[in-house]
Amino acid sequence: MLSELLHLLNKEEGPISLVDFLEASPVDIIGEINLVNDTFKYVYHIDAKYGDYNLEQSYSALRSFILQNVVHPDDVEAYLSLPSVEVLRVASFNSNHKNYFFSRYRIKEANYDDYRDIEEVIIVGKDNYLEPGVARFYVYDVTYSLSVKQGKRVSTIFGDKNKLTGLLEKYQFLLHAHKKIDDDPSPDWCIASIDLDHFKLFDSWYGRTASDYLLSRIGEVLKGAESTYDAIGGYFGHDDFALLIRYDEKAIQSIYEQIEALITTFDISFGFLPIIGVAFMDEKGIVADAYDKALIAADRVEANSRKRIQLFSDEIYVEAEKEFSLLNEFLKAMKNDEITFYLQPQCRLSTSKIIAAESLCRWVKKDGTFIPPNDFIPILEKYGFITDLDKCVWEKVCKFLRETIDKGITPVPISLNVSRIDIYAIDIPAFLKSLLEKYRLDGHLLEVEITESAYVDNVEKINALVQELMDMDIKVLMDDFGSGYSSLNMLSSVKVDVVKIDAQFLNFKDSNYEKGIHVLESVVNMTKVLSIPIIMEGVENDEQVKFLFGLGCRYVQGFHFYRPMPVDKFEKLIKYESNLDRRGVIFKNNEQFRLKDFLDGNVYSDSMLNSIIGPVGIYVWDSNDKINIVRYNTQFYNSVAEQNFNERLSDIAQYMPKDDPKKFKAALTKAMNDKLNGSRSILRFYRSNGFLTSYVMQFYYIGEQAEGRKFYVSINDISEIVHLHDEMGLIVDYSSDTIVFLKHYNNNSAFTFHVACHGLKDATGLSMEELQKEFDDGSIFNRVGDTNKINMMNLARTSYKEVKSKTIDLPFITKNGNTINLILKIDPVTTSDEWDFILNYRLA
Repeated sequence: MLSELLHLLNKEEGPISLVDFLEASPVDIIGEINLVNDTFKYVYHIDAKYGDYNLEQSYSALRSFILQNVVHPDDVEAYLSLPSVEVLRVASFNSNHKNYFFSRYRIKEANYDDYRDIEEVIIVGKDNYLEPGVARFYVYDVTYSLSVKQGKRVSTIFGDKNKLTGLLEKYQFLLHAHKKIDDDPSPDWCIASIDLDHFKLFDSWYGRTASDYLLSRIGEVLKGAESTYDAIGGYFGHDDFALLIRYDEKAIQSIYEQIEALITTFDISFGFLPIIGVAFMDEKGIVADAYDKALIAADRVEANSRKRIQLFSDEIYVEAEKEFSLLNEFLKAMKNDEITFYLQPQCRLSTSKIIAAESLCRWVKKDGTFIPPNDFIPILEKYGFITDLDKCVWEKVCKFLRETIDKGITPVPISLNVSRIDIYAIDIPAFLKSLLEKYRLDGHLLEVEITESAYVDNVEKINALVQELMDMDIKVLMDDFGSGYSSLNMLSSVKVDVVKIDAQFLNFKDSNYEKGIHVLESVVNMTKVLSIPIIMEGVENDEQVKFLFGLGCRYVQGFHFYRPMPVDKFEKLIKYESNLDRRGVIFKNNEQFRLKDFLDGNVYSDSMLNSIIGPVGIYVWDSNDKINIVRYNTQFYNSVAEQNFNERLSDIAQYMPKDDPKKFKAALTKAMNDKLNGSRSILRFYRSNGFLTSYVMQFYYIGEQAEGRKFYVSINDISEIVHLHDEMGLIVDYSSDTIVFLKHYNNNSAFTFHVACHGLKDATGLSMEELQKEFDDGSIFNRVGDTNKINMMNLARTSYKEVKSKTIDLPFITKNGNTINLILKIDPVTTSDEWDFILNYRLA
C-alpha cells in the first residue's frame, strides 16, 4: 500500500490529498494524538483483532507497551522508525517540516497466536487538515498483500538504498546503525540529523530537477563521510538525512561546510543553509531515540543564525517544551480573539503632527494579561505561524479603517508589517487586494513595511512584489534599515518609497559616539542623493530630536512623540485636524547647508571662514575648577572688545555676577553629558567700565586632555537686546498708561496686537499676560461692548487714512466686573513696516 501511496503523493500532474487517500483505504485503526499533553484516543478500531492496548494511558505509554509486548523481535527497529511525540510535535507546529511518517512491522494478533503484517501512517500539519499539536495515525493490515508476492516477505518497501542519494533508507539505516554499534561499542557514537532550511521553498523556487540534483550531491557528501570517518549515512525522504558517526566537532563541521558549498552554487543561498542536530547515544542504545533528539536539537537553530550545528541537551528539551506550550496558547488566543494591534504614530519632526501610523501586533488575554511581542513573535517565525498572525492583524487594520470612515473620520495611512516568511508563503498583493475590496478601502490608506533582510535575500523578487503594491497605490517602506545586512549601495538597486532607519543608530555610547554620528550622517546623505525620504525610528529624548533636526531628518517615530496605543485612543487623536499633517511624507531634494563644505582651504580664506563661523573660542575647565580661554578667533576678540583682553582670559568666572558662575558650570556639565547637541545658556560678564554684557553661549564638549576638559564655544552678544528688555520692563512697572502695538490686514477683521506695557493693570485687575491673551483671542472687546468695538475700528481706519491721531472715550469692564472710563488715543505709524498703530490707554 505505502509504495502506491508514495507514487500518488509525488505525481507530477498533481498529487492527491493524503488524508483522502488514507481514509478511502481499508483501515483497521484510526487514532488521534494530543501532542501537547501526550494523550490519545481511538477514532476507529476493529474489535478483537489486535487487542485493546492501554486505552487509559498516554501515547508514549502505548508505544512502549507495543514495543515491549506485541512487536515482532525482528521488527523493533522498524517500529522505532516512527517518530516520538516530541518529533511529531515539532512537525505539527513547523510548516517547513515533513508532514507524514510511515513504517511496516509485525504485531501479535489479539489471541497472541500469530503475527500480522502492519503498515502505519502518522500525519500532522495544516496541509493534512490538522490543528498544530494534533497528530493522527492509521493502521492497515497488509498480511495478505505480502503473502501473494512470490510467496516470501518483503523486508522493506524501499529496498536497501535510496536510488536518488545512494544512502540507506530509514529502516535499513536503523538496522545497520545498531549492528555497527553492537560490533564496536563506544561512548563517542552519535547521530546527526541533517536537513535544509526552507527546502520546500527551494523546491518551489528552483524546481524538482534542481532539488533532486542537490539531494543527490548531499548523498555524495555523506557517502564520502562513510569512508572517511567510518560512518553510516541514511536518507529518510524529503530533505531529511541522518549520519551515525563518532563525535568529532571538526568532522561534523567539515560535512556542514561541504553541503553549504553545494548550496552556494545557486544564485541565492542564505535562506537554504543546512541545519545539523547532534545527539549522543544514551544508555538504552536506541538509534531511533537518538535521532529524535537530534531532530529536536536541529530545531533549536535560530533563523538567520550563523551557528548551524546544535548539540542536544536537557536544557534544549525543556526550552522546546516551553515553546510548544506557548504555540498551543497562541492558537487558542487566535480563536478567542485575543490578538489585536496597537498603533504608533509617525510624525513630522518640525511640528510633531501625525502623518501616518504603524500597526504593531499585541496579544492581550481575556484576563488583561499582556504577552510581550518579543516573547512570541520569534517563536511564530520559527515554526511558520507568523503569516497567520500577520494576516489576522492586516484584516483587523482594514476593518478599523472602514469603521473609522463610517464614523465620519478621515483616517491617516496605516502601515502593515510584512515578514520574510510572508513573502514566500502567500501572495501578498492578492491578499491585500481582497481586503481592500472587502472593506471598500483605497490603496493609499495602507502602507507595507518590508524588513531590509528580505531585500538582501532576493532583490529581484522583492522589487517585483513592491511594484505590484505600488500599482495598487500602496506605499512601501523598507523597515529596520541598517539592522545588520544592508549596505548603502543596496539602496540604489531597490524599489522603495521610504526608508525607516533602525533605532540602533541613535544609541551612541561614549566609546563610539563619533563613529555613530558619521555613520548616521552617511546614511542620511545617501538617501538624499537617491531622493529617498527617511523616517527615523526609536526617537526617545530631546537631545536626539535636536540632533536629527540639525541633520535634516524630517520624519520620526518613537516614544518621545507617541508610544504605541490602543486603537480607540488613536481614533481620538485623529478626530482633530490640528493633530494631523495630511501631506504625508514629502521629499524635497534641496541642497542643504553643510559646514564641511566650507572647510576647503583652497577655496575659502581664513577671513571668510571666520565671518561664516562667527565668534568662537576654545575653553578649558581645569583641575583647579577654573575656566580659561585658550584659543579664539578675530570675531571673538572683536565681540569682547576689552582693552585688557589678554588679562581676562584666565579664570573668567571672576568677571561674572555672583549667581552666574554656577549657571556657567552647569552649562558646561550639560554639554559633557550631551555630546551630540551640546548646551546653550545666556551668561553675563562685567566689562572693565562696570557695565554688564550678555551673551548667548553655545557649548560643545571636545574631550579631556592634559590641561583639562576642553570645550568649543560660540558666543553672540545680545547686550543691546537685554538692555532694551530691561528698559521696557521699567516702563511697564512705572508707566501710568497701557501701550499696545497694532497691525491690521486687508481683511478688516484680522488684527495682530502686542502689549508693550500695562500701567493700568491695577485699575483693570488684569496682568500683562492676561491682557495680551484677551487681545489675541478677541475677548478684550467683550469689555467694551459691540458698539464701542465698531467705533474703535472706524476710528482706526480714519486715523490711518488721514494720518492723524484720534481719541475716543471708552467705558471698560474690569476683571471684578466694575466699569472704569478710559481715554483711547490712536496714533498711525508711518515709519515702521512691522506696526500700523500705537494704542495708548489712560484713565479719564
